[in-house]
Amino acid sequence: MNFINPILLLFAAAASIPLLLHLFNRQRVKIVEFSSIKYLRILQKTRMRKLKIRQILLLILRTLILLSVALAFARPTVEGGYFQALGGKSTTTAVLLWDISASATLETNQGSLFERGREKALAILDSFTHKEKAVVLAFGSDVIYSSGEPSSDFDRLKVLVERIKPSSARANPSIAFRHAFDILSSCSDPNLEIYVISDLQGKAWRNFEFDLFAREHLEVKLFAAAIQAPAAENVAVTTIRFPNQIITAGREFSLQAEINNHKAELSADLLVALELNGKKVAQTNLSLPPAGLGKASFTQAAARSGFLWGLVNIDDDDLLGDNNYYFGMRIPSLSSIALIAEADRQAFHLQRALAPLSSSDFFRQVDRIAPEQAALVNLFDYDVVIINVKGSIPTTLLSSLRTYIDAGGGVLFLADAEVDLKSYSNKVTSPYFGIKLLKEPSQPQRQQGKYLLNKFDLDHPIFSPYSEFAKEELPQVEFFSHFQLLESATANVLARFSDNTPAVAEGKSGRGKALLYTFSFAEEYSDIIHHPLMVIMLNRSVEYLVSEPLSQREQLFAGEEVTRVVTALSQKQFALIDPRGDTLQLSPSLQSGDVLFNLGRLADPGIYRISGDGATVDLFAVNFPPEESVLNYLAAADLAEQIAGTRLIILEENADPALVIAGARFGKELWKLFLLAAFVFLLLEMAVAAGGKRGEAGQS
Repeated sequence: MNFINPILLLFAAAASIPLLLHLFNRQRVKIVEFSSIKYLRILQKTRMRKLKIRQILLLILRTLILLSVALAFARPTVEGGYFQALGGKSTTTAVLLWDISASATLETNQGSLFERGREKALAILDSFTHKEKAVVLAFGSDVIYSSGEPSSDFDRLKVLVERIKPSSARANPSIAFRHAFDILSSCSDPNLEIYVISDLQGKAWRNFEFDLFAREHLEVKLFAAAIQAPAAENVAVTTIRFPNQIITAGREFSLQAEINNHKAELSADLLVALELNGKKVAQTNLSLPPAGLGKASFTQAAARSGFLWGLVNIDDDDLLGDNNYYFGMRIPSLSSIALIAEADRQAFHLQRALAPLSSSDFFRQVDRIAPEQAALVNLFDYDVVIINVKGSIPTTLLSSLRTYIDAGGGVLFLADAEVDLKSYSNKVTSPYFGIKLLKEPSQPQRQQGKYLLNKFDLDHPIFSPYSEFAKEELPQVEFFSHFQLLESATANVLARFSDNTPAVAEGKSGRGKALLYTFSFAEEYSDIIHHPLMVIMLNRSVEYLVSEPLSQREQLFAGEEVTRVVTALSQKQFALIDPRGDTLQLSPSLQSGDVLFNLGRLADPGIYRISGDGATVDLFAVNFPPEESVLNYLAAADLAEQIAGTRLIILEENADPALVIAGARFGKELWKLFLLAAFVFLLLEMAVAAGGKRGEAGQS
């Protein structure tokens, strides 16, 4: 047995008072001389025996009364507990872990899970006294709010809890418990406690395990308050996909939103809307099967080049955060092309294919640059670079091209029949494309047969317009001779000749892209300059080189670390503008000529901009973590297996935390039982005393 107020056991000494009074009040035996013994017969032996028994019984009852009262005030318990030292320091350190991740914003009839969690946190803090210390940690993907060192200033802690706002990040209980372990492992108090307030939602809670308490033999009581809403309804936009395509100004593009119905019943006529640059441009209705997936498709056109942003939105439900899915992209202008080539007929045909019209609707500036002058040109002044040289490429130009591609530029390499085979193979085709040039094209002999360029990767954006064509309807371009090549296993070939030799290949370096045509545009080698495919393929190639790879676009979610890299910026003052319009000044760093922005963990879903000297230099979207949309809850009792080395106590939502905590800390209290015993002993003492008086009165 243990006692919550063991100092009051000192009053148990009062139980000796009846015994002391009895001893001091005992009559001493006096010798009296009797002249007669007739009165001795009146004193019966049985009466004397009863008197002694009654006195002893009264002595015992009075002692038990005082002892029971003293024990009741000392508050005995039947298990657990600890002894507080008189005037000593706090013997409890508690860490309150509050899960404020995105799923906590779910609305219920009693308020959001976040608001209900706050009420529970305040009730727990109200149950503490100045003899205890606590730390408040609110977490999502990381610990977002911390009260600092363990403190007994519970008024300050409650103010902090009142000021905490919900997060839009995914839950990461492992990092929260690691923080709690670090705090408790450095404490000397014998009683260590963790309070978890969470909806225990999703994979994050189901898949984590924490065994540091067990491995370090740190005894901890784990109080779990599960704030949940099993009957909630939620439908979520989980992602947006852009089918393989090249998005340019004035050209229609398509996007497809995936929408998950997390309800157990049909979601009929769900309104799905598309917004572009702040305006609603389209909407549709969608019906989703119970716990099923649906897709909504939209087709729109970007009116102009520059940054394009938007979102797909659905009707409101219990969880609002996942009803929007944002996207942002840059529509390239493709207004300036550097054509590094000799002044010959091939260059003429290339220029005409890239800029056939001089009207403002289709204006491109194609600057032809002689190979020997190209090293003096700043390639970053151009959207795309095309290389079509005879002989070998100058070393300085190769270095500039490498820097340009690594920084995100796009280069189209054309393999001229008169190129320096060994140099071109070693410095261009092998390192960028995994293709080795073995032999230059032989002199064309038209009577010896033809090679057809008719095998295309129709899933690639360059050739995707032909995906709906029948095989016999594909372009049939004739070649009379081509390079002999050796392709490696890593080569990404987009088009082949009829003899399966690579004709078009793609390579990547750093953040940029490169394309290789392994054939010559000279008229004696093929008829491609007279074929419509030349204009289509050449223009789609350069558009692809400057376009964003939407099929592999980066997806960013709230609460994640975000780093942005922007190329060749001349601005001096940079700022981050968040979805609410708040501005944060940035201090970027330089990395290989790029401007690097380490933005940390971004808290809110929406569109973010980076401005340089007042102009937007980067734009990107941050979204609600899709795993937070799945309302699949873990039972609080299951935490006992996942967090080894702790003693689990469940705080039911409607229970009084003070009573549950007291029972867990000190065991089941018995003070009521001892107070009742004192009352019973008092009644018995009164009955025995009254019976003795009646007996004496009857005998007198």
